[in-house]
Amino acid sequence: MKTINIGFIGGCLNKQQGLARKEHYYSVLAARFKQDLPGLDCHFSFSPFLSYADLGKQTTKITGKWSCDIIVVFLRPYPLMPMNKILVRYRSSPEKTSWVFHPALFNRALHEWPGRLTRYESQGDFVFTPRMKFGLRDLNLVFGMLAGLNYWSSAYIEQKVLSLNLSLAASGKKLLVFTVPGYPSSLAGDFICRRSSADITGICNRENISFVDLYSESSGLFMHDGIHFTADGHRFIASRVFDKISQMI
Repeated sequence: MKTINIGFIGGCLNKQQGLARKEHYYSVLAARFKQDLPGLDCHFSFSPFLSYADLGKQTTKITGKWSCDIIVVFLRPYPLMPMNKILVRYRSSPEKTSWVFHPALFNRALHEWPGRLTRYESQGDFVFTPRMKFGLRDLNLVFGMLAGLNYWSSAYIEQKVLSLNLSLAASGKKLLVFTVPGYPSSLAGDFICRRSSADITGICNRENISFVDLYSESSGLFMHDGIHFTADGHRFIASRVFDKISQMI
C-alpha cells in the first residue's frame, strides 16, 4: 500500500468551531480517500499561520516533523486585511491593543511584515463580532487602496508563494494553493480578497503551481457571519483537495 503524507497550513478552517468533527473538510476528505483510493494510506498533519511572514517557517516545521509529500496552503483573509490598511491594529501585549501606521506606507521596499504586529495575535472575539458590511474597517481599507498598499501586499504574498514553491520543489515535495475565499461580511474586504485571489491565480498559472481559485468558487458556502464555511463549504473544499491531489500523485 502506498503511503502519502499531506500537510495542511491555514487557520480556523483546520479547527473550526460550530461543526461536528465528521463535517470538517479533513474528515470528509479522509472518507473520500478511503472510498475511492483504498490502496492509498493517507496521513494528515496541520499547522496554523497568523501572518504571511510565518508561512515559510510553518511549512518547514510541518514538513520536517511529518515528512509531508504534499503541502496544501489555505491563503487566509484574516492576516491579509491588516496588510491593506493605513492604520494597523495589533496587540502590543496580551492585554493591550495598539495602533500603528502601515509599516510599508512610507517604505515600499519593506520585505518583511514586522513580527511585533502578530506576536500576541489570536482568534479574538472581535473577529466574530457582527459588523456592518461597510464601516470604519472598510474606510481603513479604502484609504489603504488609495495609498496603493494593495499592490504592496499582493507582491508580498506572491513572493511568499513563489519562495515556498521553490523550497518545496527543491526537496521533491509538491504544493497546492487555495486562494483566499470571499469575504462577504465586508464590502472593501471582499474587494481585497477578489484582487488577491486574481493575482495569486495569475502567478500560479504562470509558474505551473497547482491551485484552486477559492474566491470564485466559494459563493454561498459561508455561515451567517460571512467568514466561516458551512458544512457544505467543507464538503466542497474536501472535494477540490481530493480532485487536485488525485492529479498530483
